[in-house]
Amino acid sequence: MAGIGFRLQHLLRTGTYRGLVAAYGYAAFITAGPWLLSICAIYILSLAAAGCDIGRGEALLFRTIVVYTYAGTLILTGLIQMATTRHIADRLYVNDVLSIAPCYQWMMIFVSIASGLLAGIFYATSGKNMATTLASIALFQLVAINWLGMVFLSAAQDYLAIGCAYLIGLALSVGMATAGGCIYGLAGLLWGFVIGQAALVALLGVRIRVEFPSNRGLDSGVLHRWRETPYLAAVGFFYNLGIWIDKILFWHGPRGHRLDGWLYIAPEYDTCMFLGYLTVVPALALFLIRVETGFYKHYAAFFGSVGQGGDLRAIMQVKRNMANALRLSAARLLKLQGLVTFGAWLAAPYLAHAADLPLYIIPLLRLGILASFLQALLLLLLVILLYFDWQAETAALAALFAACNAVFTSISFFLPEQYTGMGYLCACLFALVAGLAVLERRFAGLEYETFAKQPLLS
Repeated sequence: MAGIGFRLQHLLRTGTYRGLVAAYGYAAFITAGPWLLSICAIYILSLAAAGCDIGRGEALLFRTIVVYTYAGTLILTGLIQMATTRHIADRLYVNDVLSIAPCYQWMMIFVSIASGLLAGIFYATSGKNMATTLASIALFQLVAINWLGMVFLSAAQDYLAIGCAYLIGLALSVGMATAGGCIYGLAGLLWGFVIGQAALVALLGVRIRVEFPSNRGLDSGVLHRWRETPYLAAVGFFYNLGIWIDKILFWHGPRGHRLDGWLYIAPEYDTCMFLGYLTVVPALALFLIRVETGFYKHYAAFFGSVGQGGDLRAIMQVKRNMANALRLSAARLLKLQGLVTFGAWLAAPYLAHAADLPLYIIPLLRLGILASFLQALLLLLLVILLYFDWQAETAALAALFAACNAVFTSISFFLPEQYTGMGYLCACLFALVAGLAVLERRFAGLEYETFAKQPLLS
């Protein structure tokens, strides 16, 4: 996503507060748009429900279905997101722009069928009425397509249109869900939210067609890339599974309870973790605009120097420049996000009050804030590792994160209540430390590895 980061930097060069706010606002939408939209929508709808005749039980069911939707779609699409990103990058590298939109259309059909089957099996056996079941399946399909659309739009240029699409989607989701919920209850909430998500899918689809015009038919060439890059599928799947495995264990563990059918919840734990995620949006935005773009310049210079036959002394200097740029950018990110995280940690009592959480939950909220900070750093580290195409190591780290989160969270069930959430925190820390060790070891031999991979010329 460095390309769109470079374009957002043009707003920063205006030197105005408006440009600053716009750049980081668009970056937040681009990096965290779908789940940021849903968290905001759920919060607004919970306030709107108080003014309607929507029962607390129905409102909680709606929230749970949305959460399950995002968990399931992230894990499902994680299998193809990174390999698809690689395919798009390769097509753009050879200037095959005409294949992008046809590829999106083919994948939209594929994802719609796969997600529809998965959601259909789950909700058809959950005991819901037909209207609620169909709305839940449709929502699952639309959110999965939204994740797919963001993969393609990471190469787009019109960030203003993307931001407007999300705002329109948020407004329609909230407005239609509120109106539908006041009249038809849970089914109305879901169908109203579905309408907003459908509008977002349509707007993002139009944006892709405008950015990448083509008169070709459906293109299934991405299948070849999926078969070639199993490690990328593992990275996406295990990282997203790692994000959700502690929540899934809490839902079905001793501190969760059955809400309805197959739906289990642990509302206090979920709310604390989601609030923690909101605090790391600045880190994601800064990475897109500053860290990734700054690193990419030196990254491109290094491999360009190697490819153009530069001498070893010049190549080593470029490598040192790349390492220095990465350290400086990481330090800037740590300072900014560290301040945000520390401020959120101090403000935990006020955040708990705003989210209508009991005061005894504040320690868990603070753990969620700290763990989210570490998880954001882990995500950014994985992105850097993938720049160097160290796919096997990145997949191993993602699997380590998921396994550690599952094991440590399970262990925490047997510990006193004050250790709730510690499993997620420890998993993020453990995987982050392991990832830094991998980066340091592999980066030390980067020039040798790069030369060794060059084709022999006769």
